[in-house]
Amino acid sequence: MKRGQDKLPRPRMPQEIRRLIAHSLHAMILAAAAEHNIFDAVGNGGATARQVRAKLRLDQRGAEILLNALAAMKILRKKGNHYTNTPLSRRYLVSDSPTSILESLQNINNLYKTWSHLDQVLRTGRQRGSPPWGRKSGMRRTAVFTRAMYNGGFEAAAALPDTVDLSGRRRLLDIGGGPGLYSFNLCRRYTDLTATVLDLPTTIRETRKYLKKYGMGKRMRALAGDYKKGELPRPFDAALLSHIIHGMGEKGNRRLLNKVYRCLEPGGILILRDFLLNPGKTSPANAAVFAVNMLVNTENGRTYTFGEVGRWLSDAGFRKIKRVGRPSASGKDNASVITALKPGA
Repeated sequence: MKRGQDKLPRPRMPQEIRRLIAHSLHAMILAAAAEHNIFDAVGNGGATARQVRAKLRLDQRGAEILLNALAAMKILRKKGNHYTNTPLSRRYLVSDSPTSILESLQNINNLYKTWSHLDQVLRTGRQRGSPPWGRKSGMRRTAVFTRAMYNGGFEAAAALPDTVDLSGRRRLLDIGGGPGLYSFNLCRRYTDLTATVLDLPTTIRETRKYLKKYGMGKRMRALAGDYKKGELPRPFDAALLSHIIHGMGEKGNRRLLNKVYRCLEPGGILILRDFLLNPGKTSPANAAVFAVNMLVNTENGRTYTFGEVGRWLSDAGFRKIKRVGRPSASGKDNASVITALKPGA
């Protein structure tokens, strides 16, 4: 053997890629644990793997391996054969905690089912399976999705009244508003404002529960309907589209914005919130990655640039189109806010 031939190449996985892989695996473990209510089963007093398996009717091997992984991730504690919740899991992952984000993780677990088809979608361009929202999602997945939207939007919704001015406005249409969290915060700030939350019949069942919790009485109402079909109710002097346009392609969005224009009174304002890309469509990173979520979960959805959205608004007849809010450095709100006016007042 010649000198040097015994030296084989030694591929080394970069730490950056290694971390990405580890984070994705950890996220899947956490989402699966949330789906099966592992943290409720561990409870306040703790439990063994056998006790968790019996409570949740899991496979014994699977329950023990998952619990050990959660302990390794510092989400649970293990002493001997006994597992207990940590302060972190007690606060955020037990279902009866007032600060629980359990449904957010369950929603991520539902999303994994469609994300698993990404390689096929890249070849065919067609989604497989149904997303955890919409007409085909079912009652449980709809409830989980709506709660996840509530959990994920809480801080951003609280900040919205500081970004837009609805002084003098009386009637707001919250289109596809889910739990109605954004319109609730706007109504709380602007005491003369009333809001109608429009969403699918399956979602409106959940919406009504949230409206009762908000205690706004007759100032907020839930209305079942599909913004993709027929005209929108009217008249309103303000409309809100929060995280709606990323679910449709250009044709669908142009059609919807035309409907919004028609439902507004002259002088009416549209508030549009969504993930917006830079002109090169490579940043912010969360907006670019979210486009992949729309690739696997919708027929034509993606994320867009301000220039694209601005053209659609202008073509629909809107004027004074402004980007009034950008993703916050704190990470509390990853979306941008656009306002546009219907002329004539």
